[in-house]
Amino acid sequence: MLLIAIGLTTVVMVGVPVLLYTMNIISNASQLEVAQDFAEELHNATAQVDQGSLSDFSSITVIPQYVEVSAVGNSLTVSFQVEGGEMYTWTEVYAHSILLTAPEGSGTHIVEINLDEDILEITFSTNL
Repeated sequence: MLLIAIGLTTVVMVGVPVLLYTMNIISNASQLEVAQDFAEELHNATAQVDQGSLSDFSSITVIPQYVEVSAVGNSLTVSFQVEGGEMYTWTEVYAHSILLTAPEGSGTHIVEINLDEDILEITFSTNL
């Protein structure tokens, strides 16, 4: 009986941390997929306005947690990094310069993209 108790205690002491670590990895993988989907949608919409396929674009979107959007010159970057984890970035270069009003944290935002005098204006706002 004592051996069974020692065996069960060992399983719990080792098994629970391993299970929690595994759940954390799965959660981070899910967050990464959501971030990648967001980046692809943003880049697709931006490319369509940049190329003239759309005159402008407006949509309600959800900025995932741990995601940042930045622009330098004509490059637009979406980055994702969980605290202490690896950073993932999705960068695209466009034909026009970008003027970005970046989102203020995660959550629901309106994103508006338009081309005004050869400048791609990308605006995130929380005024729903």
